[in-house]
Amino acid sequence: MLEAEEGTEMSAEEQQKLLDLFKELKLKPKVDSVQDFTGWMSNQFSATKQEADLGAKPKFQAPPSPMFAPPSFPAPFPMHPPRLSFFSGDKKDADYDVWKYEVLCLQREGIYAPESILHAVRRSVKGEAARVLMNLGPTASIKDVVNKFDSVYGSVHMKQSILASFYSCKQAQHEDVSTFSNRMVDLLNKAVEQGTVNKSSANEMLCSVFYSGLKPSLRDICAYKFDQIKTFDDLLLAVRRTEKEHEGQLSSIVNQCTVESDTQSQIKQLTSVVNQLVTEVKSLRENKPSNYTSYDDSIKNNANPPTSNTRIVPEKKRIDREQEHYVKTNYNACRNKSNSVNNFALRQSNEVKDIVCFRCLRKGHFRRSCVAKYDIHGNYLN
Repeated sequence: MLEAEEGTEMSAEEQQKLLDLFKELKLKPKVDSVQDFTGWMSNQFSATKQEADLGAKPKFQAPPSPMFAPPSFPAPFPMHPPRLSFFSGDKKDADYDVWKYEVLCLQREGIYAPESILHAVRRSVKGEAARVLMNLGPTASIKDVVNKFDSVYGSVHMKQSILASFYSCKQAQHEDVSTFSNRMVDLLNKAVEQGTVNKSSANEMLCSVFYSGLKPSLRDICAYKFDQIKTFDDLLLAVRRTEKEHEGQLSSIVNQCTVESDTQSQIKQLTSVVNQLVTEVKSLRENKPSNYTSYDDSIKNNANPPTSNTRIVPEKKRIDREQEHYVKTNYNACRNKSNSVNNFALRQSNEVKDIVCFRCLRKGHFRRSCVAKYDIHGNYLN
């Protein structure tokens, strides 16, 4: 018994190690009596065993870093399902590039399960796009849906055509800098996705094409900023500020350019009309009728050529006009006379139908009442 008691004695070094261990575990034992210390030890032993059975981590173990923690998907229904922009393939809904970007972002974030993302995709498509998705079947994955939609709604432009459109991108007269830059960045992103352009050289390309595509009035003002600023985002911000400061001046220049362009377009329209008239005149000269008498022919055939106020007309039309003028003249003359004179004139008109005029060689009137300018042969009468 004495040997056992002598074996249970602890040295000062062992006692210090025991105290350090309690401090490291952040435990404070009860040492008022032997019973208190024994009860405290039994309670600690049972609590540690229960935590080990439940798979819980000890209190003194450091938790794993969230950066390297495996993704854990939530339950299907406690969280709200994700929402995507509506896509049907028409212009009234979102573009395919925007819709695809939202789907890929949800898939990359890892917040939602793949089943929840597929559920959101089925809810977002409609119209013809919904029919395309239905043809894939209920077992299609997100990758299958994106690949199928790429073949149906994706860009079909060739690599060279996209680069050509990017380098020829110009700012319109009534287009602001932000809209122009977004249109240009969109073209460059398509070229980067196709592998035509390296992403490292995108900044330099954007700066050069952006500056060269600005309106001449704005480009002249921002020339020094292009030489000083080397990043595209800073250059875009500086140009936008300049556009805001010189908004009135730039609008007047744009209006002046618009007026000049309208004037040039009007000149072009007038030129086209004149050319069309010249073409019609030439066609009329080539396809003139057989009974047409030109001015030169009338000079050759008549001893007394017609004056500048005389119009040469075909024979049949000229005779009809002269007869109409004669009837109107006699009818007006008869109206100014009395009723008896009118009756006499009417009787005389029936009797003189066979009378021949010695001036124009036509029937129905005398020489003194002849008003014809041409005879039956087309000769001019003085």
